[in-house]
Amino acid sequence: MLYVSPDEFSILKARCRIERQISKKFLFLCCLTSLDDCEVTRVRVSVSGSHSTGKTSLCENTSVLLAGSCRSEVAIIREVARDLISAGIPLNKDATTDSYVIYIRMQLERERMTSASTVLSDRSLVDLLAYIRAINNPTISKDFIGMVEEVVRVESGYFDLYCYLPIEFPLIEDNTRIVDFGYQKQVDNCLKEILEGFGLKHVSLHGSLQERCANLVKLLAIGT
Repeated sequence: MLYVSPDEFSILKARCRIERQISKKFLFLCCLTSLDDCEVTRVRVSVSGSHSTGKTSLCENTSVLLAGSCRSEVAIIREVARDLISAGIPLNKDATTDSYVIYIRMQLERERMTSASTVLSDRSLVDLLAYIRAINNPTISKDFIGMVEEVVRVESGYFDLYCYLPIEFPLIEDNTRIVDFGYQKQVDNCLKEILEGFGLKHVSLHGSLQERCANLVKLLAIGT
């Protein structure tokens, strides 16, 4: 049996950790190199997921990393929900039909007004529909929900790809999120059902923020 002293074991662990970090950086650099060599085409991506899954961080970090490549023209469609909550519009379990109408109008308006070779949308209407289904508010009519479903289908023509972010990070409390893991998971389940049921082109991005960024950059490099 090979004996390894505690000191030697600690060194081996540190070496393995460094090698993993180098491997991740190498993968990411390869992705950036691919982008530098690629032909610029318009790509629109919806970064979707339940709350506290890293959507905003992924959009912002990917945008920074793409700067200087052939996709230097990158635009982020800012999340509508936070702006509405900041303006005092009720959302989540307090949302009304009027809240949803305002949300839809603002999201579609931002999509229409955003033009860049690469567009990263911090959520889209598929996310809104997931929340509507998860909350299941009896005051929201079935006809209205059916209308939202049709709008989601129309909006899907705007996006080339939906990047779904699963729940892999702790639920972080802030001034807008509901700290309820059950609610977070319910939204996640509804979102997956919609992506599959509507036949929307989507991929799942797993791992750390760095790993997710690298995989998203790789998808952009091959034109999704």
